[in-house]
Amino acid sequence: MIADPQANYWKIVAQRLRDAGVTGKQVQALWIKLVFPGPSMPFPIESRKLYTDYIGTLHTAHDRFPNARVAYLSSRTYGGWTETGGSPEPWAYETGFSVKWVVADQIAGKPEVNYDPAKGPVRAPWIAWGTYLWTDGVKGRKDGLVFLREDLAEDGLHPSEKGREKVAALMLDFFKTDPAARPWIVK
Repeated sequence: MIADPQANYWKIVAQRLRDAGVTGKQVQALWIKLVFPGPSMPFPIESRKLYTDYIGTLHTAHDRFPNARVAYLSSRTYGGWTETGGSPEPWAYETGFSVKWVVADQIAGKPEVNYDPAKGPVRAPWIAWGTYLWTDGVKGRKDGLVFLREDLAEDGLHPSEKGREKVAALMLDFFKTDPAARPWIVK
């Protein structure tokens, strides 16, 4: 949806910027996490669709925020508790491939994600892999992160208050330690 520059999402973003007393020209850093709702096709078909949505979203963001210098992309959280819609497993895990492909395309110098004016028209900010949010539910991952049912709201898709706190802590830790973010997030 947000790959479409006419989507209502962008009206909400514009209003929130106005409410904060800033303009789109002041936006310099982005964090983007997308999901393809209701996937039905096997890997890699849905992941390729999501990849296309990331590219479209980056183009729209670039047009709306011409001074954005960095976009951190994150795949989604565990989807094993999803009850309706959303992207249940294994699609939630597979969103990581979409992010990987976008980052890899920019590293490879693909024009659709070019950030360097010396290499042609700029279509996106510099892209970095953001906070990695996925974990295998209660099995967790090597750093101990687990996503329990209580970390999600009743729909099993959107984070509960506890889940939002968990994601916020992961993001804050990431931004405090990421070499590109640290200089502007930590004073």
